[in-house]
Amino acid sequence: MTIEYWEGFCMVRSEGRKVKRPELDYVLLCLIRMHEDASGYQLHAFIQESTGFLYKAHLSQIYPSLKRLNESGLVTFTEVAREGKPDLKLYRVTDAGVAASEEWLLRPFEFEYTRESADRFFMRLVFMGHLPSEEVLRCLDRGIEELSRQRDLHSRRALETEMSFLTVEDPEVRDRYERIWERELAFFIAEYDLRIECLRKLRARLS
Repeated sequence: MTIEYWEGFCMVRSEGRKVKRPELDYVLLCLIRMHEDASGYQLHAFIQESTGFLYKAHLSQIYPSLKRLNESGLVTFTEVAREGKPDLKLYRVTDAGVAASEEWLLRPFEFEYTRESADRFFMRLVFMGHLPSEEVLRCLDRGIEELSRQRDLHSRRALETEMSFLTVEDPEVRDRYERIWERELAFFIAEYDLRIECLRKLRARLS
């Protein structure tokens, strides 16, 4: 099995067939590996209470994803009978599911120049506890390098670029926009600094 990636989706090549697999499938594989014998409802709770700041998913998305994973042989489940209620399905990751999740985690992250991209990078980092330390360190180094580069781009060009797009000639209006954008950009820079500091501290602890 090999995997190709683009725009948050993964193309899985298995036995000559191509299957477009959304990122949620891999998030669930990682969660189930962390929480064996979890139900779909419990997995939803884990996302809401643990990774919800970085990644959101609804039950209406989770159950179809679990069905895909089971049909692909990446998870199995046992059914627990409940009186007066539908049987409860408790999920576990198969060896193929472990391999697929680790291949997803080890793929070099494709950074974009967006806040959402940084969130997705941190979300993936959340699931790397099963990986060898050297692999996590490699991911951290890549994150520090790329976020530092983006921070520098913001600090050098962002305000100048924004002002160049403004066609209003009224000096008072232009000054007001500049003051607003200047503070907003200062917030973005501070956020970059916090993310980079977090990654550096984590790297120090792991190494």
